[in-house]
Amino acid sequence: MLPILALLLAVPLGCQAPFVEDRRDLASMRVAGISANTEASGTTRLRAAVWSGLGAWHDVPPDLLWTDATDPAATATGQSAGLEIELPGSVQLTATSADSSAISASESARIDVQSSAVTPTIDGFSRATVNLDISQISDSIADREAVVPGDDAPVPAGGAARLTLGVAEGLTVHWMATGGQFAELDRRTTDWFAGTAVLDRDNEVESTTPAEPGIYTILALAFDGLGNNTWFWLDVAVDVEGPLLYTHGRILVTDSAEPVDGSLQGPFAATVAEADGTAGITLGAISAVNDATGSPELCGNTAGVAFDFGPMAEGWCARADVAGRTVVLDGEIR
Repeated sequence: MLPILALLLAVPLGCQAPFVEDRRDLASMRVAGISANTEASGTTRLRAAVWSGLGAWHDVPPDLLWTDATDPAATATGQSAGLEIELPGSVQLTATSADSSAISASESARIDVQSSAVTPTIDGFSRATVNLDISQISDSIADREAVVPGDDAPVPAGGAARLTLGVAEGLTVHWMATGGQFAELDRRTTDWFAGTAVLDRDNEVESTTPAEPGIYTILALAFDGLGNNTWFWLDVAVDVEGPLLYTHGRILVTDSAEPVDGSLQGPFAATVAEADGTAGITLGAISAVNDATGSPELCGNTAGVAFDFGPMAEGWCARADVAGRTVVLDGEIR
């Protein structure tokens, strides 16, 4: 038995002919990640990344039921739930969508928790265009590594971006996305291709299809094989013109075409509005502010800190809870 998120990570890591949906796809409703952190009090704090099947938002937050695998009577509900479990132990999660428009209604997953469950630290990320196209997805790692990445900018359809998650040695990153295909370079770095390729039995490219223009959401799940997991949400823009607000890995459409008070650098106050597309939101009424003290306690974020849209993607709140609210964001407009 693997002491990790077995249901979430048992997927092939090589490039294969595309399937209708596999564990790399952020498509239908699914549990994409679970993390556990054992506090000094002995309580194990639990969190889940649940993809809605709609986009990086939920119409209604999913119902989360956590159960101690050795004591079914010990249960907790919701995000940041606490359980007093005997360690090492296992926790079962059943996530149920309360939204009838989601593609799937329910999914279960398990996390095996060691005696000192600690959520790993993410020390930043990098995202850069790389001069490769989808026909080169099966090129050797050495050949792709030799291509030096460029700037953090939108990539052309059929092009590629190089993504690296800043995690410690010993952690492996598993990548999931709303489109495109991955080809890893090492345990924490991948090339993401803005398109799909069909490969033959000799791993040669038979045909390719470029991705449609748009912003694609990616989830980077980091794990150590001992039950300690964490994740990071980020986006890649494909043939999308600005203005775009780059904030905490995300790329969001904004109506601000000119520098804000003479600067494109945050922090910015922005009003959130519902929109079509994977992100499910756009940003308007942008203004420069001195700091994040005016940002509200909202959707898993504490008051007075720069807002992070990651919890909205994983189901801490409904999109309607955020729409119409003004938040403070770090980042820049390009």
